[in-house]
Amino acid sequence: MRKSPLEEGLRWLEQGSAIPTGLPDGIPARVFNARLAQDAVGLAEDAVRFVADLLKPLK
Repeated sequence: MRKSPLEEGLRWLEQGSAIPTGLPDGIPARVFNARLAQDAVGLAEDAVRFVADLLKPLK
């Protein structure tokens, strides 16, 4: 079961993987993989939907 978008976003921030300040080997390909990329895309889609829902009443 997928967590809510807010829970997933908080999980990423708590892990520190959303915006790394340093990479262990200095090579992103050794740290990030397809699954993390898919998770990031999913979070971005959730954010876009959230903002779009907020803007609907303004139309």
